[in-house]
Amino acid sequence: MDKIRLALRVLSIVILVVPLVGILSVYSDNPSGLVFTSEIKNFMSGDVSESQFQRPVPAGQPQYDPASGVYTFSFKFTNPLENAISVDRISAEVYCKDHNVELGSVSMPQPITIQPGETVNIDASGTWTQQALEHFAYYHNGPEDDDINVSFKDLNVDLAGIKIHMDKLDDAGWVMMPK
Repeated sequence: MDKIRLALRVLSIVILVVPLVGILSVYSDNPSGLVFTSEIKNFMSGDVSESQFQRPVPAGQPQYDPASGVYTFSFKFTNPLENAISVDRISAEVYCKDHNVELGSVSMPQPITIQPGETVNIDASGTWTQQALEHFAYYHNGPEDDDINVSFKDLNVDLAGIKIHMDKLDDAGWVMMPK
């Protein structure tokens, strides 16, 4: 009876250990490959060309609501993975493209989840600062000045647990100015 018990214990250990040793030997040159797929590694390194991932890109023209004073930028993103992913944060500083003056900031109101293969528009909103209103009055007060070309600085995106940073997005579109 003791020999059977001992044989079953040895068999149980072999059943657990052999597959683990096999997996570790396959990934001995690349242990992080056990956790991070090549897609995620390429995306994290900024080498998007080798990845199915594409950075979120501006979608359409920004919108401005004069009643609330809120402007909204939309970004288009497609989930290339077979799993749902979350976009937890988008934030950026908004600048006048012509004069390099900070006008405000934008951020996402709440995280969203994107299903596999789904393409969504992600909205980020903000309001003009007092400095922006003074800039509009001084530099953009002509009769034809009703919108302003803006750029983003310090654009940050938290996508599926991966942090993406762009120092500058030179052309984020034209936004209506408050009257």
